[in-house]
Amino acid sequence: MSDLVLQRVKFDANATQGILTLNGERLCVTLENRPPREVGVKEPGLSRIPAGTHGLRLRDEGGFYNRYTNKWAWHRDMIEIVLPGWKYVLFHVGNYHTDTHGCVLVGKTPGQSEQFGLCVWSSVKAYKRIYPVLHAIAARGGVLVVRDEG
Repeated sequence: MSDLVLQRVKFDANATQGILTLNGERLCVTLENRPPREVGVKEPGLSRIPAGTHGLRLRDEGGFYNRYTNKWAWHRDMIEIVLPGWKYVLFHVGNYHTDTHGCVLVGKTPGQSEQFGLCVWSSVKAYKRIYPVLHAIAARGGVLVVRDEG
């Protein structure tokens, strides 16, 4: 089984930047919401998912699924991160913490915005590049290991 790891690098008041690797090779950078204000307390749409090992599965319904399959002929299912007590945590495109919807955004490079703080750039390019890799991992029931900073 492949080793898909999201290593969180830094965070600010709104967002968390990380690096997504497969077997030690960098796939892209990531952006999630900030850490929860209380450890272990979920804040829907405001805080990031907990560190740990989470299953991946394919999702063929919902708003992102409909938008992406209508937009891109090559797009099939969304890649969902499965964890108890959370719903619809996906990998998708976006640049700022306001785009996350509680999900993991992907980008080619990390950024900093005067208005939004930590962000990622070239999200669509990164998504198109890593989608086939993530799809294959999720299709075979793979996992994502999420590690906090430090």
